[in-house]
Amino acid sequence: MASFKFYNIQILPLDKNDKMIGADGYKAVFSSLKLKVDEYLRKKNLFGISHNLRNDFFFAPESMTIRDDIAYGTIMKYDNVEKVFGTLDDEEKYVSSGGDSSKKYLFRFVFDFNKHILAIEKGKGLPSVHVLTEAWKNSSMNIAKLSILTTLST
Repeated sequence: MASFKFYNIQILPLDKNDKMIGADGYKAVFSSLKLKVDEYLRKKNLFGISHNLRNDFFFAPESMTIRDDIAYGTIMKYDNVEKVFGTLDDEEKYVSSGGDSSKKYLFRFVFDFNKHILAIEKGKGLPSVHVLTEAWKNSSMNIAKLSILTTLST
């Protein structure tokens, strides 16, 4: 049985006089993100929606479905392999034409628009809370033009 980590995600308006975005606003943010994800995947350009992690890894949404009440899909952590060399003979064994990985981890997620709770499947390679916060705030995954407060808990 899968277990999940839960995160309380809050998107706050830039202007204190504006109202909170509510469930419709969260749905709009995820709907826009889905369009962006679908566009970049169609172009086979995963880097356009990826957040750079340490140790030559990247983090990106891989698939997304939007319903009236939730968004769900998968997020991928992966490395990018350009060349593979023999460990002992140092001979070039493989040259990538792009988009190849030697390590790939998939995490299922669900976001509840009404409760603004993000659940991400626990698993090997899941980035820390700090890294997830940075990915949400600073990467191209963040398509909302809003100040974002994340109170993440597990």
